[in-house]
Amino acid sequence: MSVKNALTPAEALALPAMPTALDAFRALNIGQTAGYQLIESGQFPIEVIRMGRHFRVRRSELLAAMGLSDPHASTEVAPVAA
Repeated sequence: MSVKNALTPAEALALPAMPTALDAFRALNIGQTAGYQLIESGQFPIEVIRMGRHFRVRRSELLAAMGLSDPHASTEVAPVAA
């Protein structure tokens, strides 16, 4: 099934750090009904975080699922204070 308004890779890279489930559906070319069914069954391809009545995902996980790297992700590890 093809989504009418699927996101381009450039549009996906421009998403906020915590895009909505609807953004994730568009980025992954999944219809809204199928997307929510996958979330409910625990089979959505990335972790979904519920915030009240809203569902969000992490942009870095979404981009990884799309085969893209997150240019905003930090590769440095912050030192731990002793």
